[in-house]
Amino acid sequence: LGRDYAGPRAPKSFPAKLLALLRARFLRGGKPMLFLPTELITGNGRVLKSVLSGLASDTGQPEAFREWLGRSVTFLDTLVDRIVSAEIPPIGAIAEPYALWAIQRDGMGEVFSHPSVKWVDDLVPYVRLKLHILNLGHTVLTQRWLLSRAPADETVRNTLADPAVAEHLNEIYTEEVIPGFALYDMGDEAARYVAMTLDRFNNPFLEHRLADIAQNHAIKIQNRIGAFIAWVRERQPDFTPRRL
Repeated sequence: LGRDYAGPRAPKSFPAKLLALLRARFLRGGKPMLFLPTELITGNGRVLKSVLSGLASDTGQPEAFREWLGRSVTFLDTLVDRIVSAEIPPIGAIAEPYALWAIQRDGMGEVFSHPSVKWVDDLVPYVRLKLHILNLGHTVLTQRWLLSRAPADETVRNTLADPAVAEHLNEIYTEEVIPGFALYDMGDEAARYVAMTLDRFNNPFLEHRLADIAQNHAIKIQNRIGAFIAWVRERQPDFTPRRL
């Protein structure tokens, strides 16, 4: 990363580009700045802040700049919940009407407002709902598709048109997932989110290909299903979801 940052040209990596931007801002007055990253990783704001702090040290940035970076640049964790099914070149995408952008305020007031934006004190419930219901459902359907002889261009909506597949997913939700959330007093909220998720899966205008969802499938199983089982077993050690 140090070599990437050196020289008069723009660095290649995104963190190094961002560090160059922040250093230029610091040299020209250093007004405070807010970052709301949307990478689909847990603690995306904290992770980005850690990467930049490490990069600033690795590239030998002055102490004054590093202090300003820690004091005047804020990185908040956020969660984006929206299904995007296909790109529209050169920079567009096909997305569903449903949209949620949850931002953990971390003591900050609402910087802006929008019907799809929620400023929250705790991001974890939103992360759990999306990860262990919507994302879990995608991974369950993808696993069935990978083990079947379904068409290569099979979509979420088309596979759910099979009553057996729809019943299998519904049983996972009603008999394993919602009871797991209920152990955290989130049963009613999970049931509402399940109903909304199934409606979103059946959107006739989204051609959400299972082949696209299947990327990094093993990691997704671990994060969406394995992590859910481990989370529930913190409250009920003998939890044994037969289907999952």
